[in-house]
Amino acid sequence: MNLQHLEYVRSCVSLALANIVGATKGQLDAFQGAALVNTSRYPRKSVREVGGQVRIADPVKCAETRGGKDVRPPIEDIVFCLSSWRRAISTLDGHQLGWIRYCYAHDLNYDYQILITKNVWEEFKKTLVGKRITKKVTARLANLVWLAVQQHAYNDRSAYSQKELSELLGVKSSTWSEVYQQHWHNLTKIIVFYDLSILALIDKKRGVMHEYKE
Repeated sequence: MNLQHLEYVRSCVSLALANIVGATKGQLDAFQGAALVNTSRYPRKSVREVGGQVRIADPVKCAETRGGKDVRPPIEDIVFCLSSWRRAISTLDGHQLGWIRYCYAHDLNYDYQILITKNVWEEFKKTLVGKRITKKVTARLANLVWLAVQQHAYNDRSAYSQKELSELLGVKSSTWSEVYQQHWHNLTKIIVFYDLSILALIDKKRGVMHEYKE
């Protein structure tokens, strides 16, 4: 997947998960926006003939709906066009769905956060195999996982500086440079690859769905 297509997929996923349905009404609510016609100008008769017999009943007033000029459609065109992306996203596994929901819909569901953290940590631990690392350092590295996920989710707009990261871990800047900086670099690379792989999977699933429909 080249960079241009990647950005296309990313923008489609963001739009598909955006809360833009508020601009339209559902099919039932759409009737409420229609012009109402007051029928009280035509008095109802209390006497009715039903089946050859006269029936006396109290007249009931009601308002009927008619098509107004500005009735909004039940669904916007853009929402309908992005439905294929939402269907592809809905087929993702738990941790993949959690990643997409958190990064592109800013869904703060705590269960998603746990799934993301566990999965990224398992991938990151593979880079620690064969290295002599103390339990204290390992625990601090585990604390960096969610910080790296947050940084990526918000497109590095709130990127942590070396000073901030060292303060959050409770270590000196020199210790950060010597012990943790390379691990942080490896962690961010894993997260970037993780994001790309899930976006590519969504694109593939959507393509398969289109082929199946055809």
